[in-house]
Amino acid sequence: MRVSAACSLMVWTGLVMLNAHHLKLASRMLAPLPFGILLLTVVVNHTVYSEATYLRSHKQEKLLPHWIFGAVTTGLSTYLLGKHFGAIGMLSGYFVLCVIVLGLATYTFLHYRRIWHADV
Repeated sequence: MRVSAACSLMVWTGLVMLNAHHLKLASRMLAPLPFGILLLTVVVNHTVYSEATYLRSHKQEKLLPHWIFGAVTTGLSTYLLGKHFGAIGMLSGYFVLCVIVLGLATYTFLHYRRIWHADV
């Protein structure tokens, strides 16, 4: 997670510098605020995927209900929030839903890790 956060911060800083120097490349990117929200979501997703990898190493897919919930609600929020609030609305909704899935996934991760390693 630290590497993901550090890389996201570096990329966001680069985008801010492009905008500060009014370079043409900056006009091809999202504005710093929605791009920053997207990068925060990347860090949250990285954490969830790491937990999922650990659970899959035990040959079990315990997060399938969380993935289905996340996919359906992300689709709905993207459509509804994007229609009314544009990129910032879409990415804010996606970030909030990823944080909710992170909470659910972390609970599941801790629960099954405790069960699987109770005898250790």
